[in-house]
Amino acid sequence: MTIGDPTAGVDIAEGRLTSIRLADGSQQVTYNGWPLYYYAPDRGPGDTRGQNSGALWYVVSTYGGPIQTNTVVQTSDRPGLGEILTEASGRTLYLFTMDEQNQSRCIAGCALAWPPLLTVGTPAPQKGVAVGRLGSIKREDGYQQVTYRGSPLYYFAPDKMPGDALGQGVGDVWFVVSPGGEAVTLSPPTPVAMDHPPETPIPAKPTTAALEAEPSSTPPVLTFPTEVPSESPTPRASIEPTQDDPIDSPTPTSTILPAIDQPIALQEIATLENYRASQFFPAAVVVIKDVPVKLMMARLHSEHVNKFTIEPFIFGRPFARPGAVADIEFTPDRSGEFKMRNLGHFFDGDFIVADSEADAKALIAERGIQEFSLIFDFELRLTIPSWISIQKDIPVQAYTTSLNGEGQVSIEPFYSSQTINVSKGNISTFEFIPDEAGEFDIRDGNGAVIGMLVVE
Repeated sequence: MTIGDPTAGVDIAEGRLTSIRLADGSQQVTYNGWPLYYYAPDRGPGDTRGQNSGALWYVVSTYGGPIQTNTVVQTSDRPGLGEILTEASGRTLYLFTMDEQNQSRCIAGCALAWPPLLTVGTPAPQKGVAVGRLGSIKREDGYQQVTYRGSPLYYFAPDKMPGDALGQGVGDVWFVVSPGGEAVTLSPPTPVAMDHPPETPIPAKPTTAALEAEPSSTPPVLTFPTEVPSESPTPRASIEPTQDDPIDSPTPTSTILPAIDQPIALQEIATLENYRASQFFPAAVVVIKDVPVKLMMARLHSEHVNKFTIEPFIFGRPFARPGAVADIEFTPDRSGEFKMRNLGHFFDGDFIVADSEADAKALIAERGIQEFSLIFDFELRLTIPSWISIQKDIPVQAYTTSLNGEGQVSIEPFYSSQTINVSKGNISTFEFIPDEAGEFDIRDGNGAVIGMLVVE
């Protein structure tokens, strides 16, 4: 349980750490949509006595999926897809066509969207699966991942329950798996629930990060919730701090590209920084070489003499106080992978420059997820940037914060909120799959249009 927002520790993706309100009013921590629990017989750190209890309870990987003991792989029939591979509870399994034989290329943020199917011990074949086809590999992160005829197997995080196959065909590189081990390239069917769901249902994945919670009598799982900065918000502008208060910087990280039928004149990207979590949101940015970039940055906390650098493009730039937005404009004149760095607290994120728009889109499709940040100014009723361009059918992870106040933000028909989901001093998150191309309004709780989403 927790009081207030849970806070991510080392190697934990803060955007995947949320909470849910239980019927008794207490607030339970979740990771990647899975509610988290202690096991009473565990006597201290390192104990895992609950592992495989009743073949229902498992420890959780840093990617937000279960680590099962002797993980079961079986086949299940799915309308429109035929017989495909699933795990014991019936959740759909996928392969990634960019993987090599017995080697996973889905790491970091990719593995959060596509958690690997992990195992302790030898995986176990059941209905429709031959013993000789199942195997496992040791991933670079040390986990043991299940393979089928040499193809590493994965879940898809937005699949909420057994029978869902929302990842089918994503980016033309993710597919469900036939009993023969081949990618099934049929069009994804309408999600179908299992005829006989497991006794313990798979929890639905929440789509909004928890905001401020009512105090609970239950002790928190984590003890240091995110604080709200005390400074008064500064009006929207390209604001530099004074020399006696230079403070750190947020990091650009969003796979934002202009609409395909428009000339690419400027790449506008918003990025958020939480130095107490030592993380930029998102953690990776993809941009196009030789196209000017306008980086708009907001952060949650004040710091001492910290500056922001993306070598060789930006060197030691100070940024605005919390409640303001700092703009940096530059043109990335070389391609490759570079680092966005907070020079005072020594953490970084990825800044990837692609040679062309086509290369950038291919890279995003390969990653299997597209991320962007939005900064909301509820007083002026606008988003920063004013519009975002994304690709159809690739899952989206959106990070948001506010310069002033709190609000209820929706992007219909993809995402609709019934509660406050954006606030000052917090980074909130929501997820969706843009399955329709076009231009869509970003609206506040009063129905006013405050920004635009372009889906190619």
